[in-house]
Amino acid sequence: MQSLYFYWLLVCSFVGTPVFGQSLDYPSFRNISLGTNANTVHSFAQDSLGMLWLGSNNGLFNYDGYALQPLTGTKSSFQTFVYCIALIDNKHFALGTGQGVLLYNYQFDRFESFPAGGPGDVRSLLLVGDTLWIGSISGLYCYNTKTRKLIDYHNSFPKNKSKSAVYALEKVGDRILIGTYNGLFELNPARKDIAPLPLPDYRPGSNQFVNSIFSIPESASTYVGTEYGLYRYNTKNHTLQKTPVLQNHPIKAMASKDSNTLLVGTDDGLFTYQLDQQLVKRIKHDSRNRNSLANNIVWSIFKDRSENIWLGTDLGFSLWSNRKVEKILPIYQLTASSDGNRFYKINRDRNGWYWLGGDNGLIRVRGLDDKNTESNWYRMDAKTYRLAHNRIRDIFEDHTGLVWIASDGGVNVFDAHTKQFKTFTIVDASGRRNAKWSYDILQDGQDNFWVASYMGGYLLSTEAVYWRRRARS
Repeated sequence: MQSLYFYWLLVCSFVGTPVFGQSLDYPSFRNISLGTNANTVHSFAQDSLGMLWLGSNNGLFNYDGYALQPLTGTKSSFQTFVYCIALIDNKHFALGTGQGVLLYNYQFDRFESFPAGGPGDVRSLLLVGDTLWIGSISGLYCYNTKTRKLIDYHNSFPKNKSKSAVYALEKVGDRILIGTYNGLFELNPARKDIAPLPLPDYRPGSNQFVNSIFSIPESASTYVGTEYGLYRYNTKNHTLQKTPVLQNHPIKAMASKDSNTLLVGTDDGLFTYQLDQQLVKRIKHDSRNRNSLANNIVWSIFKDRSENIWLGTDLGFSLWSNRKVEKILPIYQLTASSDGNRFYKINRDRNGWYWLGGDNGLIRVRGLDDKNTESNWYRMDAKTYRLAHNRIRDIFEDHTGLVWIASDGGVNVFDAHTKQFKTFTIVDASGRRNAKWSYDILQDGQDNFWVASYMGGYLLSTEAVYWRRRARS
C-alpha cells in the first residue's frame, strides 16, 4: 500500500448545498485582495525589472509576489481609476486613467508631466514604435514619446462617428483596429484614414460596443469582443465572422494561454476557448473553495514573462500559476457532505481506493476528482457504514490486500464484499492487556501481525490469520 504522510492538516468543509465541486483539471488560483480602499483590477503590466503593476478603481499598485503596495496615499490626486497601463521604455509607464494620461517613472517613483490638451477619460493605450495611441471617451489621440507631440484623430473618423468613445486598440499588420462604443474601425496610420468594419448580424441602430480586441501571434486571427459576443477577424482577407461559441456574453478581456487556447473574461466568469475543437469551458467563483476564481466579473487578463496568468476581477485579482502547485480538496468535493474531518492518515490501496482517516471517522473514496464520485464515510453515527470509533490512528493493507485500521475502538478489518468493517479486540493470555486503543499495525515476513497499543508497547496478534480468513469468508 502506498502511504502519504502529511503535517497536521485540516481539510475544511463548508456548509452548503451538497454538490460536487470542480474536477482536478479545474485551475487552482491564488487570490489577492486590494484591501479596503480598492476592489476592482482593470489592468496589469510588468516592468523591465520584473515587478507586476496593476491599475485599480483607486490608483496604481505594485506586487512583488509577496506584498501588495499602493503607489500613493489615499489623499493623492493620482488616486483615480486606472483603466490601462502601457510600458513606454525601461523607466516609464503611461497610465490611462479617469483623469487622462499620467506618465509615471517607476525607477524614481514619481509622476512626470504630460502635454496639456489631452483627453480626460482614457480607456485604452497601445504603443507602436515611438507612438502611443490613446483611446478615450472623447475619441482617438496619438502621442509621440520622443517629440512629446499630441494629435487629436477625431477628424479621421467618419463624420457621424467623429466623437466615438474608444475602448480597445490592437495592432494588426500595418493597421490598427479600434473598438468603440459605436462599432469596430480600422486605421491606416500611413494615410491617417479610418474606415468602419461592420459587425455581422448586428441590427441597424443597435449598440455595437466593442470592449476588447486580441490577436494570437501564432495565428492569422484576431478576436473581437463585444457586449453581445465574440467575433473572429481574419487578417488575411479582412473579414469578420461570429464565433460558434460565446454569443450573448459581454466580452471584457482576452489573452492567450497558448497558441490554441484563448482566455476570455466576461461578466459571467472566465472561459477557456479551445480554438481547434471549438470547445469552451467555464471557470467560475465557488464560495466554498478559497482557491477558485476571486470573482465572476473579469475585467482584465495578463500573461507575464513566466507565462503566469493574472486575472483582474471585481474583487481583487487571481494568479493562475504556470508552476505546479498543491491542490486543496474540500471534503464536500469528495463526499457531498457538509461535515468535516481532521485527517491523520491517508492511504491508497492496490485497487485505487483512497482511505482518509481522521478524528471524525474514515472516508473511502474511489478517486480524487469528479469523474468517479463513489465514496463511503464510516462513522459511529452512520446508519449504513458504522464504525466502532471515529478516531482513526492507522490504515494498513496486508500482503493479501485486506485493509486494516487501528482506532480508539480496537483493530478493524474491511470486508470488500459487504463494504463493512469487522471489529474485534486483541487480548493477551492473562486477559489484562488489550489493544482496544490501537495506534499502529505491521506485518512481518512470517505473516505475523504486530499491533501497537496504549497498554504497553507491541502485542503479537496470534489470531490475525484467523480473522483474515473470517473477513474473506
